[in-house]
Amino acid sequence: MTIRGEAGKGGPNQEVALSITRKIRGLRNTAFLSIDTDGTDGPTDAAGGLVDSYTYDELMNNDIDVEEYLSKHDAYNALRNVNALVFTGPTNTNVNSIMIGVILGNTTIH
Repeated sequence: MTIRGEAGKGGPNQEVALSITRKIRGLRNTAFLSIDTDGTDGPTDAAGGLVDSYTYDELMNNDIDVEEYLSKHDAYNALRNVNALVFTGPTNTNVNSIMIGVILGNTTIH
């Protein structure tokens, strides 16, 4: 990841989780988890983020402009405001990042 402009707080897994909220917005029964196996994503105390199809709207309802936070690479503070950070504590293992998307049944909201 190349950071240009402002550098906020967060790591790549948090940024992926925040970014995916735009794509899964409005889908029913859809969630996405992105975490780092060592328990810290970037220079933060969070392992990553867990978002669902309602997270984007929750962010907007809390006056959090997703595009602005992404451009500042400040996913930690955006996700923190809607309780979408994942905290595991140190795991003493660093294998890789884990990303899991779950879609259950009918995903269209009518």
